[in-house]
Amino acid sequence: MLHAPAGIRRSLSVIVALFAVVVAPAGRAEDASTRFSASAAGAEQFGPNPNLACPRSIAADVLGSELKKLAEKSKKPEARLDGRLCAIAQSLLAWDPAKGETPPAPIRAFLSSHFGLPLPARSATVQVVELGETGDERKSSTTEEGKVLADRLRPSMSAMLLEYQQPRWGIVTQRVRKGLVKVAVVMDDRILELDPLPRKLSPGQNAPLSGKVLPPYRDPKIAVSDTHGQIVSPPPTPGDAFQGELRCGSTPGDLWVEVRAERDGQSSVVAAFSVACGKDLPTSVALSTKPWPADTAAQERRLAEGINAQREAAGIAPVEWDDRVAGVARSVAETLRDQLARGEAPAVDLGPMLAKAGVSSALVLQNPAQAQSAEDAEQRFTASPTNRQNLLSPEVNRVGVGIAPTKETGGKASVLVVELFTKVLAQVDPQKVKQDLYAAVEKRRAEAGAQAAAIDPKLEKVAQEYADALAQGAGKLSPDVADDITHGIKIAYKSIDMIEGAKANPLDFAADQTVVSPGTAIGLGVSQGDHPVLGKNAVYVTFLVATPRTAEPAKPAAAPAKPPKKK
Repeated sequence: MLHAPAGIRRSLSVIVALFAVVVAPAGRAEDASTRFSASAAGAEQFGPNPNLACPRSIAADVLGSELKKLAEKSKKPEARLDGRLCAIAQSLLAWDPAKGETPPAPIRAFLSSHFGLPLPARSATVQVVELGETGDERKSSTTEEGKVLADRLRPSMSAMLLEYQQPRWGIVTQRVRKGLVKVAVVMDDRILELDPLPRKLSPGQNAPLSGKVLPPYRDPKIAVSDTHGQIVSPPPTPGDAFQGELRCGSTPGDLWVEVRAERDGQSSVVAAFSVACGKDLPTSVALSTKPWPADTAAQERRLAEGINAQREAAGIAPVEWDDRVAGVARSVAETLRDQLARGEAPAVDLGPMLAKAGVSSALVLQNPAQAQSAEDAEQRFTASPTNRQNLLSPEVNRVGVGIAPTKETGGKASVLVVELFTKVLAQVDPQKVKQDLYAAVEKRRAEAGAQAAAIDPKLEKVAQEYADALAQGAGKLSPDVADDITHGIKIAYKSIDMIEGAKANPLDFAADQTVVSPGTAIGLGVSQGDHPVLGKNAVYVTFLVATPRTAEPAKPAAAPAKPPKKK
């Protein structure tokens, strides 16, 4: 009988959410001139912070009043000031708008986490507004400037906040001189409220994780990734609330939390954030890092380098680049891009693609994402517990990355990125495997109460020839060849049971029921070769258990027939 390989985890289709939140990468020690710091000490916990309040200003008062009226008229939720957003805005006053009115995503994400927001604020702008003459000099110029500034900001803020489901905002101004004001505005769509949660845990410390999603979201599900990438997903409860627990082990690193929720029947990521475990929280974020290459192929390699950097930090062996796997990853990315362009649900069957490329693996894992850039995709993979579990999996040892340039709705450039992980089995000592498997078989038969069986040289010779033939034929063996190999033992034994095939772990053969079949003689063969599913270095095993024929007493010869009588 032939037993198909068991215990193989394969991911043969892609039906995933391709969008996630942006997170700040871990900073490295650099010169202070290359880093951006917050203007105040960081919050000790995520969640509401009554100690943070928005500063009073004429512009904030006027805008708040007008935004409230607009919400009532449009029958939309009122946009509310949030002290955490104002704290972010206060820090952003240090940003030079000449470098861009929108500070880079890593800075916005760092400040959001620093002040206790579990996900980055949706929008942040810093600009210097020239107000010109502001009316009668006898009136307070500051008051007049505030009113004019509010009038300048209202159209763009109103348009954006009306699109949000639970709008929040913060504003801080700084008068440069008469008629010239520097302003930082931060806006957010509060789709999740997190109960107080420490931003940092000590080794061995646990903390409850709870909160709720806000309308129109419901039925949240959470996933928590530990410092090694292993995921814990507590059972969800219907409604808008969620709860779980964070556990900081002995290995320092980051615990990542992902919250997904339903909206209009579709599941999406509403938050992804990290809690420091046994490590210090960052106090600044890099203003610049090593520039990403413009060439797509070089970006793919850069992503692979980032994967190995994370694996090294977690104490996990690196993965090797595989050109064939990368080619499949690129084909998957291009297929996803084309499906999305046609308005189709993203779904790709990896099996035929891997087979066409000549790639066979005992394990296939994949990380797909659509992002603004390869750098953005790298951050999203890190923030997703599921993706992070794949890139930190100790079971894989090969990687390929594919990028397909595309455009978002509205023509903005973006990319489809696919990271594909596979496993090439290691070379083994067949004799050592045979010894271990014999021991496992003996133990299994003893536990099952099967009769004792001794190693039979004839059976072992046939089993080894059979295993060698399987390995040489990549698992294929014609009936004629199989009969030629086993013909010699069919006469010498009155019963023979057989297992043959390949498994990722050859010792799993000892769990097969055939191992405890009746018989007093056994034989094992172990060989290594290619396999259509397990790939290179697959271990083929042939196991025989039989009952030898015993010598039987000779039967007496028949008496000769008497000649017929003559008549």
